[in-house]
Amino acid sequence: MKREILFSQEEIQARVQEIADILNKEYKDKNPVIIGLLTGSFVFCADLLRKLDFPFEFEFLYAKSYLNSTESSGNVQVGSINFNIKDRDVILIDDIIDTGNTLSALIEKLEEEGVKSITSVMLFDKPSRREKDIKPDITGFEVENYFLVGYGMDDDKGVGRHYPYVLRMKED
Repeated sequence: MKREILFSQEEIQARVQEIADILNKEYKDKNPVIIGLLTGSFVFCADLLRKLDFPFEFEFLYAKSYLNSTESSGNVQVGSINFNIKDRDVILIDDIIDTGNTLSALIEKLEEEGVKSITSVMLFDKPSRREKDIKPDITGFEVENYFLVGYGMDDDKGVGRHYPYVLRMKED
């Protein structure tokens, strides 16, 4: 499989700063709960959180909808929320949205918990793969149906999360 850099480290960091600027303006007088989805969003979360200048609480949450690294099962498994989010503003951070199944299930679960508001922040959006009628509130980059590796996302062998850039995987 051929690898091609789709987004450089500099492009990603510039967009992360732009996203932080949006959130800093929107949440300057609030104390939201930020939820990062494991495992692909951990690098994005770390970089984004360091750029925020408002108080917040942070937790990771496990959510999985893939049978393997490339094929969605359509069934979303969501871990337990171990903190009180009732009547709180929530910022939900993930690396990528494609089918929309995970985001849809998470929003439903958060609404059941009685949150005040939800802002979804996705670094990458693949709208051509959408199965649910859902769109993130904030998107870093819109991409075609590429298999992406790097900046927290791994390949089909579990490798590549440590790359500071994002690769597009292509058949030879």
